[in-house]
Amino acid sequence: MTFISRRTATLHNPVARTLIRPLHHHRHTTTPAAAAAAATSTVSQRRLLSSLSSGGNGSKDIIRATALVYSEYGRPTEVLKVLKHTLAPPEDDEVQVQFLAAPINPADINQIEGVYPLKPPMTTHLYSSSSPSSPSPSSSDPPVAVGGNEGVAKVTKVGSKASTHFKVGDWVVMGSAGLGTWRSHGNFSANDLTKVRTVEKMTEGGDSSSLDVVQLATLTVNPCTAYRMLRDFRNLSQGDYVIQNGANSGVGEAVIQLAKPLGVKTINIIRNRPGHEKVAERLTKLGATHILTDDQLGKLETKELVKSWTRGHEVKLAFNCVGGKPTTEMARLL
Repeated sequence: MTFISRRTATLHNPVARTLIRPLHHHRHTTTPAAAAAAATSTVSQRRLLSSLSSGGNGSKDIIRATALVYSEYGRPTEVLKVLKHTLAPPEDDEVQVQFLAAPINPADINQIEGVYPLKPPMTTHLYSSSSPSSPSPSSSDPPVAVGGNEGVAKVTKVGSKASTHFKVGDWVVMGSAGLGTWRSHGNFSANDLTKVRTVEKMTEGGDSSSLDVVQLATLTVNPCTAYRMLRDFRNLSQGDYVIQNGANSGVGEAVIQLAKPLGVKTINIIRNRPGHEKVAERLTKLGATHILTDDQLGKLETKELVKSWTRGHEVKLAFNCVGGKPTTEMARLL
């Protein structure tokens, strides 16, 4: 048997189900109340996906962009600020994109707090402007980092060297962490982007993808984490069992959906609280094999029940995102 804490399986922590809310623009030097509320809601509920508003074009080539930035580490409600800036056309090897949606993950909050291992570099390049009517960056402007690690964006301009791989209208996701996705627009190296939809297929109506903008925006953290956990630690065969707590989290639901076509069976632990029957019903529809509530752990009859499910075979993997006594009791089922 193998026991895995989800925090060690990826640089990102799991996030629960998400929803979209608009992120309103505020003045350059004011901490935005909407952004603060969004960050606070994410920490406490892990259920927020923020749809970033787009900046207006000042001219054909110069983009008026908006970014959610921080110049020091601390509480998101205290250090996050909205920065409005101009964005020049992309360099030859760059792609300019407009973000359609970007989630707020717990790891994003940890980055802002300065307690996460991966820290995006803080720079002053957002203050630079190619517009003659805009002021030059001041020596007093502090270096900033843009928040966010994942999101989905639409290509709006393509550098000459990047045009062999990307076209205006393509949809892309981030290929690396720490690039900063809480912004309306941005220029990125073509090597840091992964195409998820092509403009040709969307124009011709031939894109058969069933993923919506929310799912695409959250594609590179939770599903990838789930896939790595299922693939990297044990050689799982059809009929093998895995067990996980936090089964209705983003990673938990991805584990269920990825395990089903592999023929891997899942035992899923959720909290026994009001509405847990509906949670169990939803997970079953996603492909969950069996569901337990946390108050069933540690009971002899539960251990015998699991043995009957597995027909006496071992549970090969356990995925943990909870910790404490419930995790100890889950480990005893291996």
